[in-house]
Amino acid sequence: STGEILRFKTFSNNWYVATVYINGKAQVGYIHHSDVDLIFDKQENLKGLAKSSPTNVYSSPTENSSVLKTYRQYHVLSFKTFSQNWYEATVNINGKWIKGYIYKDDITIGTIAKKYYDISLDQALEKQMAAYPKTTYPNMYVHKDALKKDTNGNWKVVGTNWNVRSGPGTNYEILGKLDERYTKDAIVVYGQVGDFYHFSTWIIATKEATRPYLDPKSFTQGSPEYLQFLVLDQPAGLSASVINERILKGKGILEGKGSAFIEAAKKVNINEIYLIAHAMLETGNGTSGLANGDNYNGKVVYNMYGIGASDSCDSPYQCGLKYAYEQGWDTPEKAIIGGAEWIYNKFIGDGKNTLYKMRWNPDGLVLYGYANGQYATDIAWAVKQTKFIYQYYELLDDYNLILEIPEYK
Repeated sequence: STGEILRFKTFSNNWYVATVYINGKAQVGYIHHSDVDLIFDKQENLKGLAKSSPTNVYSSPTENSSVLKTYRQYHVLSFKTFSQNWYEATVNINGKWIKGYIYKDDITIGTIAKKYYDISLDQALEKQMAAYPKTTYPNMYVHKDALKKDTNGNWKVVGTNWNVRSGPGTNYEILGKLDERYTKDAIVVYGQVGDFYHFSTWIIATKEATRPYLDPKSFTQGSPEYLQFLVLDQPAGLSASVINERILKGKGILEGKGSAFIEAAKKVNINEIYLIAHAMLETGNGTSGLANGDNYNGKVVYNMYGIGASDSCDSPYQCGLKYAYEQGWDTPEKAIIGGAEWIYNKFIGDGKNTLYKMRWNPDGLVLYGYANGQYATDIAWAVKQTKFIYQYYELLDDYNLILEIPEYK
C-alpha cells in the first residue's frame, strides 16, 4: 500500500528487482521505478518554513495517512531528509515525541530571523509622527464645508483641522486631518453623500492609524502582509518563461519583460518577485502613463517604479518623466533595469533590505534619532506591496524564503 517501506535492488534504468513471499515461498519480482520514492541512505538535518496553509505532518509518508499535527504558513520547522518527496519530522503529541512525515512541496527551505532595535515602539511612533507621515485610503470622507472649487475648477481646503473619516458621518473612524497646508497634491472628489464629500488626496495620518503599520506584531505569521519582512537582497532564481507565462501575461507594457526583470535582479542582487510587484503597483499593472512612455524634451521615456514622482513635486507625473529623461530610460527594459539599480543603491543595498525597513527605516531611526531615509510616506506602503508578492509566490512551485522580523525593546 502507499507509504509502505520496501527493500529492493537496482536492475535497469526503469526497473528494480525485489524478493517477495507468496504463500511462504520466495519469488523474484520487479517494481517500476515510477512506483516508488527512494529513501536516502544518509539523513541531513534541515530547517525550513511551512509553505502550505496549513502544512500537515502525516503519520506515514503518504497524504492518505492520518494527520499528526498542522502548522501555519511560514512557521519555522526542523526536519530531516527522508526520501525524494518526503521529509521526516518529530512532533510532540500529548507529551510524546512521534515520528511523522511532511510532503516536500509543503516546505520551502528558508529561515525566520529577528532584528532587535534599542528603541521602544512608542518612541519609534513618536519620532515617526514628528516626520508627518502621509497616507491615502481608498475611501475618505470629509464634511462638505471643508472643500470648495477655486476659479480654475480645482478643489481646495477651506480652513484647518478638518477630520477625515472612513465613512460619511461623525460616527466613523478618524483617519487623519486635512487643512490648507497639505493640499499641494490634487484633491479628487468622487461625489457627495449627505453632508460629506467622498474624496481622495494625501492626508496626515493620526498616531492611532500609524501605530498598527509600524508595529510588526500587528501582522499574522502566514498572512500576505507578513511578506513585508521578506529579505530582498537576493534573486529568487526564476526563469523568464515562468515570469512571462505565470505573472506578466496580460499586464500591459510589462508583458513579456521577464528577461529584463531577471537581468535587473542579477545585476544588483534583488528579488525579482519584489521588483515585479513594485512595478505592478506603481504602473497599475502596466497601464500607467509613466510606464507606457511619454514625451519629455522631445524624447519618449519610461518610468516603471514611479522614481522621482514624489508627492512633494508640483506635478509628480512630470517629475517622474524628468527623472527618466535624465537617466536615459528610453526603453521599457532600461527603465526596469535602471530603476532596479536606483532602488538598490538608495535602499536595499543600504541595509533597507525588506519592505518594512524601506518604509520605516528603523536602523536610521536608532542611529540618527529621527525618521529619515524612507522610500514612501504612505503608512500602508509596505503592506500594499505584499498583495502582489504573495500572489506571485502562490503561482510558483519552488522557492526560497528568508524573513527578518523587527523587534522593539
